[in-house]
Amino acid sequence: MENQNKECTVIVRLLQNRRKYSYLSVSRSNRNQTCINMTDGWSPPKNAKIWGHLFNEVVRANHCMMCGACVASCPINVLNVNLNEEPVIKGPCAACQVCYYSCPRLELPIDEIEYYLFGRTRRRDEESLGIYKNIYSARALDEEIWHAGQDGGTVIALMTHALQIGLINCFATSDFTKSNSVFVLGNGMALKTVPVVGDTAADLVRTAGSKYTHGGVLGVLSDAATSYPDARVGLVALPCELQGLWRMHTATQATVKFSGSWIRGGRPILTIGLFCSKVYTHDKLVTEFIQKKHGIDPSKITRTVIKRNRFKVYVGADMVLDVSTKDLEQYVSHPCHYCIDYVAELADISVGAVGSPDGWTTVIIRSEIGQKLFDSAIKARAIEAAPIDQSKHGLPFVVKLCNKKKRENNPYYIRRGLREGFLEHRRNDLMQISPTPEAK
Repeated sequence: MENQNKECTVIVRLLQNRRKYSYLSVSRSNRNQTCINMTDGWSPPKNAKIWGHLFNEVVRANHCMMCGACVASCPINVLNVNLNEEPVIKGPCAACQVCYYSCPRLELPIDEIEYYLFGRTRRRDEESLGIYKNIYSARALDEEIWHAGQDGGTVIALMTHALQIGLINCFATSDFTKSNSVFVLGNGMALKTVPVVGDTAADLVRTAGSKYTHGGVLGVLSDAATSYPDARVGLVALPCELQGLWRMHTATQATVKFSGSWIRGGRPILTIGLFCSKVYTHDKLVTEFIQKKHGIDPSKITRTVIKRNRFKVYVGADMVLDVSTKDLEQYVSHPCHYCIDYVAELADISVGAVGSPDGWTTVIIRSEIGQKLFDSAIKARAIEAAPIDQSKHGLPFVVKLCNKKKRENNPYYIRRGLREGFLEHRRNDLMQISPTPEAK
């Protein structure tokens, strides 16, 4: 990827107690990170909430859904996505507090995020689905994309069209087994969901298909920013990952690591969110259930599908496992019990199979940029679409599943309402990365 070997030096301004600043120089060269020691006598601000606090309060407490926000937001790039689907630190902590205040499982100010994304908060009639403009059933018209994709291939078709018209020039999404991110440890595990960066339609097709374990896709935004300094990133993510993305970009104590700075790659231009009821832990679903209990070699599996409450596993064209999703309940990731977002309410476009006929995708358009891309894709014959079915198996069924998830789970971390002076705080207190001349 271009510019990967180009050395740059940035000055990271760390806000302490909102008045006092420290500086730390970070050099990146050939994908290696070098942290320059802080001056003697430096100590973290009193009562600072640093990585150790985040680890104890979220990771060790089993609330971490591995969205990757902490990895992406770390100004000195010492956090990584670990083998066991948890963030891990590989280097000295700068005690900047950024990762702590970027975590959506400590606080998710949903109204402030919606104001940031859509310019308003949701109305009472939008409580189930979130803010939206229109809802459709759609599918890809390209045969290769339709067959490669899941439930109509609409996600691949929209992202491919976004690349073709120049709305984005790279994307971050999830794939199986092998990641091209320097922040992912333990690459190569069979059927392991990992974040990847790509910039071609072929890359998109290669990542097609649903994944049902944690991936930490936000962690790859740091790779996008360094690989594509002038990037316009498209992001495909789960609801929890989108929560982490926008918490990272709206928290006044944290840092918008890339947005508004000279490195623009970290602030996605386009977000496509995936419907999600729950995910599973890799060790339990793949190793314990698929491999040990059913004797299936994970390295030979080509596709997994959950539809109509059935979990199906394929090796090539052959279905080798078909079980009820009730058999998987004991393998559900514990943090999913705190999530109430079924339809990716914080995306530009949300997609999923529920509510549409076989071979079609339910598409919820939420933002202006999402509507423009969707209309452009229809005009270019990249997709075809129709208003979603209003019968009980269409939109009402989607609403029913949304309400069920909101009713059954415990969103202890969600805060409603705008704080007094929220917009003023955003202007004055967000830390920015300042450009400096290139090292000679």
